Amino acid sequence: MNEKIKLLIADDHVHFRDGLATNINEDSRMDVVAKVGNAQELIEAAQLLHPDVIITDLVMPGNGITAIRQLSARGFKRIIVLTGFEDQDLIIEALEAGVGYVAKIAEREEIITAILEVFRLRPHFSDSTSAILMKEMVESTYNPYKKIKLLDFTKEELEIIRLTCLGLTIQEIAARIYMSERTVSRLKVKIKDETAVSGRNGLLFYALKTGIVSLNDLP
Repeated sequence: MNEKIKLLIADDHVHFRDGLATNINEDSRMDVVAKVGNAQELIEAAQLLHPDVIITDLVMPGNGITAIRQLSARGFKRIIVLTGFEDQDLIIEALEAGVGYVAKIAEREEIITAILEVFRLRPHFSDSTSAILMKEMVESTYNPYKKIKLLDFTKEELEIIRLTCLGLTIQEIAARIYMSERTVSRLKVKIKDETAVSGRNGLLFYALKTGIVSLNDLP
């Protein structure tokens, strides 16, 4: 990556957006080019500065969802919602509008990962996604994988996906399917690369949306 990823942050809490910008700018691959406090400022700054990635809150003056829909219609596809899980209905709306999301309580490393994944136009799911929200996401119309037919996984790879979704560790999976831990680890990396999933919950959402596992399979 030769040029820095240009970011625009929108949040009506000054201290939060300043702190977030400072954390992001510590990564040499990134540059926060503007910080705004409401939906109208977000739309205006995006059209003026053409950031690579937009990070926005949902609950702010001017309606964050409306801003996201307008920006998406104008060609801005790399948008991350950074919000609290008390706004579950709004998160579903945002996802259906075609964005990624991260919880405001997320660690810096996850936010950086989300930026990199969304910059590559890959869907990102917060590591902190609750079981209730995951269920609502699966049952909603949101599906970033709808144009992707199920990949030609081997029987062993399908079992690794299924057992991973059930929460088993690499060691437990290896013992269950009679493979070495190194082989299981290698296949998990291969699966992640082929599915382009991101975050701990990315594989789970992929598996649920493609029918590899169902909600009834989960503990």
